[in-house]
Amino acid sequence: MIKRLLLGEIVNMNFNATIIGQSISFIFFVFICMNYIWPNLINVIETRQKNIKNSFLEIEIAKRNILMERKKLKEDIKKAKKKVSEIIDLANKNRNLILEEAKRIADKKSKKIIDSARNVIEIESFKANEDLRKKLGVLSISIAKKILNRSISKKEHYELINKAMSEF
Repeated sequence: MIKRLLLGEIVNMNFNATIIGQSISFIFFVFICMNYIWPNLINVIETRQKNIKNSFLEIEIAKRNILMERKKLKEDIKKAKKKVSEIIDLANKNRNLILEEAKRIADKKSKKIIDSARNVIEIESFKANEDLRKKLGVLSISIAKKILNRSISKKEHYELINKAMSEF
């Protein structure tokens, strides 16, 4: 029993010494962690948190920029569509003006051509009338000579005139 008691005391003493040693080691470990490891970990965590916050802020700023750019693009598209429609309207007006000018020029040219043709027709008609007058004069003289050369009846007179007219 004494042996057991001695043994128990030794075990108790070892157990107490172990606990005290472990406590000192733990305190030393906590002290080293608190002074050397923990600040670095906290610093890394805080830096990481700041980076994450900055990333979120940058994302929000990028979202706002994207929304603003979308609005600008929509406005630019509206302006471009408006400008395109103005250009198309202007082109249509110019086309109409060009067509009207071409039509006016064509009308002038056609009138000149028609007037020229009328003048040619009048000249040709005048020449034909003059030619007819000359031929009619010659024919009249010829008829008068024939009538004067012989005395004819009314019937022969009409036949001669009809014959001369048919030749004419």
